[in-house]
Amino acid sequence: MADGASAHGAASGMAGDALMDEPPGQPQRPCMADASVRGRAEMGHGDVPTGELPDHPQPACVDVHVPVEMLPNDGAAASLGAKAPVGELAQQLSPDVPVHRLPDDLVHAIAAVLPPFWRPGEDGPSEHAWGRHLQARPPAVSARSIGRRFRDAAPLAALLMRCADGDEDKAAEFLCRAAAAGRTDVMEAMLRWSGPGPPPRADWEDQWYSGPEDYSVLWVAARHGHLEAMRLLLQWPEHAPRADGERGRALVSAAKGGHVDAMRMLLQWSEHAPRADCNSGSALVAATESGNMEAMRLLLQWPEHAPRADSLGGQALISAAKAGDLACMEMLLQWPEHAPRADCRGGRALMSAAMCGQVEAMRMLLQWPDHAPPADCNGGEALVSAARIGNVEAMELLLQWPEHAPRADCWSGRALMVAAGGGHMQAMQMLLEQPRHAPQANCNAGQALLSAAFKGHVEAMRLVLQWPENAPRADCQEGKALVEAAEGGHVEAMKLLLQWPEHAPRADCCHGQALMKAAEGGHVEAMKLLLQWPEHAPRADCCDGQALMKAAEGGHVESMKLLLQWPEHAPRADCCDSQALVKAAERGRVSAMRLLLAWPEHAPRANSREGYALQKAAMNGHVEAMRLLLEWPEHTPNTCYEVVRAAVVHGDAALLSCVLQRSGTILHDIVRDDAADLHRVAEAHGEDFVALLNGHLER
Repeated sequence: MADGASAHGAASGMAGDALMDEPPGQPQRPCMADASVRGRAEMGHGDVPTGELPDHPQPACVDVHVPVEMLPNDGAAASLGAKAPVGELAQQLSPDVPVHRLPDDLVHAIAAVLPPFWRPGEDGPSEHAWGRHLQARPPAVSARSIGRRFRDAAPLAALLMRCADGDEDKAAEFLCRAAAAGRTDVMEAMLRWSGPGPPPRADWEDQWYSGPEDYSVLWVAARHGHLEAMRLLLQWPEHAPRADGERGRALVSAAKGGHVDAMRMLLQWSEHAPRADCNSGSALVAATESGNMEAMRLLLQWPEHAPRADSLGGQALISAAKAGDLACMEMLLQWPEHAPRADCRGGRALMSAAMCGQVEAMRMLLQWPDHAPPADCNGGEALVSAARIGNVEAMELLLQWPEHAPRADCWSGRALMVAAGGGHMQAMQMLLEQPRHAPQANCNAGQALLSAAFKGHVEAMRLVLQWPENAPRADCQEGKALVEAAEGGHVEAMKLLLQWPEHAPRADCCHGQALMKAAEGGHVEAMKLLLQWPEHAPRADCCDGQALMKAAEGGHVESMKLLLQWPEHAPRADCCDSQALVKAAERGRVSAMRLLLAWPEHAPRANSREGYALQKAAMNGHVEAMRLLLEWPEHTPNTCYEVVRAAVVHGDAALLSCVLQRSGTILHDIVRDDAADLHRVAEAHGEDFVALLNGHLER
C-alpha cells in the first residue's frame, strides 16, 4: 500500500469512515459489491454501516484471480465466474503460501467484517486466536473499504476456509465470528463448503477454551441475539446442535445478553427445547446480571419448568445486589412463589452490595420486613468489604444500624487493616474514633502500619503512628514495615519510619532484608537511602551478597553496579560460589551476566561450578545467555546434552556449531544415546540444519 494510506487504529478499533488513499495512477475499477451497496441492511456489523451509504469515492479494486476450487461448490463460483475480482487482499492466497505468511491486511479484513465475539467469562469481545498480535499495528486499508469488498458471502467464505488451512477448529472459530456478526450468508457458505479441507460443523464446541466453560457456535449466536443465525444452525440438516445442548447453555447465553426474543425462540423450539430452569436456574441468574427484567419475567412465568426465584441459593438476588439493581431485587424478593430470603446464604447479598459500594441496595436488604440479614453477618464481613474500598457511607450505615451492628474491631481489626492498605484516611479515622469497640491502632501486631507501608501510603502510616492510644511501634514485628516499604520502593515511607522519634527501625533490621527487597525490585533510591543511613546501615555484602543475587536475578543492572561499587563492604562479583551469575543465567538476564563476567575484580568464571550457569540457561531456553557464556574469551564452559538440545530446538546454526565445537567427549555419548532424539528435533529446521548436526556427530 502507498505511504499515504490512512492510518487507523488496531483491529479492535477500525470503525473509522476514512477511505484508503490509492497509489497514484492506480486504475479505478468498481468493487464487486458496488452493485448492491445501496439498501443492504442485513450486514449486521459495526464497521460497515447498514442501509444507505454516503456518496464517497469508491476505493480502487484490483482484479486478482482466486482459483475456482477455493469458492464454495454451490453455484456461487459459476455466478462469479472463474475469475473473482475480490481485491488485493486475495492476491497471496494461492495454495502454496503458508498460512502464517498471509498478508496482514487479510487478518484486518476478517476483523473488520467479522468482529471478535464474546466468550464465557469475558467482559467483552476480544481477539482470541491468531491475529491478536496485529491489534497494535495499523491496517493499510479502511474498514469501510474492506466491508465493500467482502459484502458477498462466497468470496469471504472462501478466504476464511483458506485461512483455516484444513483445521476444523480454526474454521469453526471463523464460523463463530460470522455468527457473532449475524452474517448468515457467510455461515451458510461455510457450512456448505466442499473445497479443500472439511467444513465446520454446526454443532461445534470448543472444549479446550481456557475460560470457565466451553462455548459453541450456537452459544455465540445466542449471546449476540442473532435469531436467523440461531435458526440456521438449529435447522441445519447435518450435525445440527440441540436447543437444550450442554444443559441449556444457549438459553443461558441469550439471557446473559438480555435477548428476550432469542430466549423465547429457544424455549418454544419444536425439538429438544431447553427447560426454563435448566442448569439449576442459571438462565435466571444470567438474565438478572444483564439487568433485563423482561427476560427475568419471561423465565419466572414460563408455563413449564419455570425456575424458582431463589434458585442456586438466591444467586439472582446476590447478582442484583452486587449491581445495585433495586428494581430486580424488589421483583425477586416480592415474587409470589419461592422468593429468595433477604438473608440468603448467610447474608451474601448484603456482603456483595457492600463490596461494590451499593449503599441503597444494602439499605433495602437491611430494611426488608422478612428475614433481613443482620448488619454483622459473617462476623462483620460487610463492614470489612466496605472499608476495603473506602466507602464511608456504607460503613456508617452498618456501624449505626440499630440492631446487630458490626463491631468496628471485628475480625481482629481487619477493617482498619484493609482501609490502611488502600490509603482510605476517612475510613480509618471513622473506625478509630468509634465510641465502642474501636480497633486499636496497633491491632494484630501493627498490621495496619505494615499494610499502609507496603502500598506507600505515608499519611495513613502517620495516622496510626500518631494515634494517641495504642499506637504501633515504628519497628513493630522487628522492623517489617521498613521491609514492606522497601519492597515497593517507597522512599518517603521508609524515611518516615527511619526518622520516627521513638522506636525507629534499624536500617539493617531483619539481617538486611530491606536492602535485599529493594535490590530485588531494582529500587536504586531506596537502596541508597539504606546504605547511606548514618546509623546501623546494612552492609552491601550482607548475607553473603544476597542483595547482589536478588538484583542479578531481576536483571537490575544499576542496582548491581551500586552494590559492586559501594566504597565499603562491597560484595564480590563471584560471591557465594558465583550464585549471582547462575541466577542471572537462569532468568536470561544477559546484561547482568555481562556486567558480572566483565567486572575488573573477582569476576565469576564463565565455567564456574562446572558450567552450572550454562546448564541453567539451556534448561530455560535462554539462547542469548548461552551464546554469551559460550563465546566468552576466558574459561569457556564445556557443554552437556541439555545445552546441545537447546541449541537444536532453537534452530540457530551458528549457535549449534559453537556448542558442538565445545562439546568434547559429550559427542560420543550423544551419538550413542540421543542422536535419534536430536534428529527428530532438527528436522523441523530443514535439511541443511540436519546436515550440519550430522557433520559434527560423524566427526
